[in-house]
Amino acid sequence: MAMHTRKTEDPERILACEFVFRAEEEFFDRAAYIRDRVAEHDTGGDAGYENLVLKFLGDLALLTYRDHVRSVDSLIYAPEHMSWADIYVKEDDHWKIRASYRIEYRTP
Repeated sequence: MAMHTRKTEDPERILACEFVFRAEEEFFDRAAYIRDRVAEHDTGGDAGYENLVLKFLGDLALLTYRDHVRSVDSLIYAPEHMSWADIYVKEDDHWKIRASYRIEYRTP
């Protein structure tokens, strides 16, 4: 939920200092990603998550999952399907997102 608010302090609280976001044709460092999230015009929607797998590797963790999202602005049901891999690190005794990779994005 911190990624869908328009408050800068929410994503800043959960993103590691060296955070990066990578998708097929997108790359954001931490500051650019926070600016993008805060300025986003999306009003949210229905989301469903499946195949969540969390693996701890010492002070690292890997979360993989798929989600299906339908925008509340959409008059036609046209969900987006995405696959993700998020890497978490221990920073200041808290788990924070170090990297987020959108592996697949498609619409029907």
